[in-house]
Amino acid sequence: MITRGIDHIGITVPDMEQATLFLQQAFGAQLAYDHITPDDPPQEGPEAELKLGLRSGAKVIHIRMLSLGESASIELFQYANTAQSEPVRASDYGLQHMALYVDDMQEATRHFKESGCC
Repeated sequence: MITRGIDHIGITVPDMEQATLFLQQAFGAQLAYDHITPDDPPQEGPEAELKLGLRSGAKVIHIRMLSLGESASIELFQYANTAQSEPVRASDYGLQHMALYVDDMQEATRHFKESGCC
């Protein structure tokens, strides 16, 4: 086969710390590393816009990688200086869900709800 598995998925979030805390509490995610922090120069300009498919003037201000057990990782992106849209519906193009393996569904559901979802 050409593909052996999934390395990571990328998700754009409005607040990096809030998203990180949620993923840590809900799923036990662990911080792997920050690629760009708010203290670093943002990733921006015509080259970044072309490479990443950004709107003109958009800035990547924070990129963080989180690991989930021995599985795929989650890469979070936070942007500035660009208009944002509401999240898409399941019938729209784009990421609509992620599925995780858990050993105890009730415990996983409890953590998920206690972390602020639903």
